[in-house]
Amino acid sequence: MLSKIDRCNICGGKVEVQYKLKNKDLIGMAEDYTQEVAICPHCGFIFTRNPFTVEQLNNRYKNFSKFEYDDESYILDESQGYKIGSQEQKHFIERNIHLNDVHSVLGIGAASGYNLSLYTSQASVYGVEPSKINCKNAMDRYGVPMFCGVFDEFEESVRNTDKRWDMIFMSHTLEHIVNPCDFVRKCEKMNTRYFFIEVPTFDYKLSNEPFGMFCEEHVNMFTLESLQNLMNECGYQLVSADFNINVTSKLPAGSPAMKTIWEKPFKKKYQFINNSKNILCEYINDSENLLAEVRKRIAEIDEKKKLAIWGTGHHVSMLLANTDLLDKNIVKVYDSDRRKYGQKLNGCEIGAFSENDIIQGNVQAILLATYTAQDALEKILETYQNKVEVIKLY
Repeated sequence: MLSKIDRCNICGGKVEVQYKLKNKDLIGMAEDYTQEVAICPHCGFIFTRNPFTVEQLNNRYKNFSKFEYDDESYILDESQGYKIGSQEQKHFIERNIHLNDVHSVLGIGAASGYNLSLYTSQASVYGVEPSKINCKNAMDRYGVPMFCGVFDEFEESVRNTDKRWDMIFMSHTLEHIVNPCDFVRKCEKMNTRYFFIEVPTFDYKLSNEPFGMFCEEHVNMFTLESLQNLMNECGYQLVSADFNINVTSKLPAGSPAMKTIWEKPFKKKYQFINNSKNILCEYINDSENLLAEVRKRIAEIDEKKKLAIWGTGHHVSMLLANTDLLDKNIVKVYDSDRRKYGQKLNGCEIGAFSENDIIQGNVQAILLATYTAQDALEKILETYQNKVEVIKLY
C-alpha cells in the first residue's frame, strides 16, 4: 500500500504536486505505478509524494536495484570512471577540510567498498551496504569491514552504544531515503563533525532522457537550495559545494551531481539565486518536449515486425506507459542483468540476448530501450546490422 505524503519532511509545510508520471511493469515493484512529483513551496524540497514503502524499497536495493548492467558483459566491478569519481570526491574533501582531523569514516550505501578503501591509510573505516555481494567484495578485495543490511538495521544495532565517526560519507544514497530529515538526524547522533554528501542535482540538469530524473528509487530530487535547508535543519553548516557536469555521461538519474561537505554546528544560512520550483518546472517542460520526439520514433515502428525490447529498467517502464509501444508486436525482452531473468515485462519472460532469435527469424527488429547503455548495445549488434533492424531512440 503506497502512502501519500502531504507535509514536507524538512519544514512541515504543505506540499504541491507538480507532475504525475505513469509507469508500467516496474520489475520487482508494481505492474502499474503513477509517480507523483511534489515540491514544498516553502523550502524547495522536491520529492515523490507517493513512494513505495520502505520495505519495498529495501527489498529492491537488496535484490533488484534499477541501475542497469547492460554492457558488453555483466561484471559486478568498479569501472575506471567510478574509480576516478571516487578519487575526485576525496580530492574535494581534502581541499575543504583537514583530513588529519578525521580518524574514523562511516560510509552509508558503501557499494563495493572501493570508495572507503581510499581512506584506510589515515582512518578506520566501516561501511553500511544492503548488497551481500558488495559486502563480500569489500572485505575480500579491500579489507573494508561492512554491516550487511539497510541503514535502519544498522542504526538499531548501534543506537545504545557510544560508537561515533568523525566523518559520515554518503555518495548517491540520500536521494533514495523516504524521510531524509529523520535519516540525517539519526546520522547526526553518530557523527562528531563532518558529513560528505554527493547526490544528483537539478541545478544544472541537462537535456538527455525524458524524465530520467524521475524514477521509483530516487524519491528525493535535490537542488543545493533544498539540500542546504535539510542540513541546516539537522544542525549542519555548509563548508563547500562543487558540481560535476559531465556532458559525455549517459547517467540521467545520477548526473550531473553535486559534491558537498558539511560541518557541525550550524551557524549561517546561504541564499541561492536558483529557485527550486523554477528549476523543476523547466525540467518538466523540457522532458515533455523530449518525450514528444520519442513518441514519434516509436510510432514509426512497423506494427507487423517481430520486435524485441532490449532493456527492462525504469526507462522502458516509462515508455510502456507513455507511448504506443504496447501496440507493437513485442515478442522478446532482453536484459544483461541476470537477476531479472524469469521476471516478465508485458507478458514476455526476460532473458539474455540470443543471436539465434535473429538467425531463425524470430526477431526482425530490436528496440534499444535503455538510454544509459544504448551505445554499448548498438556495438554488440553491429555484427547483425544487415539481418535485423536496430531502433535507437536517442
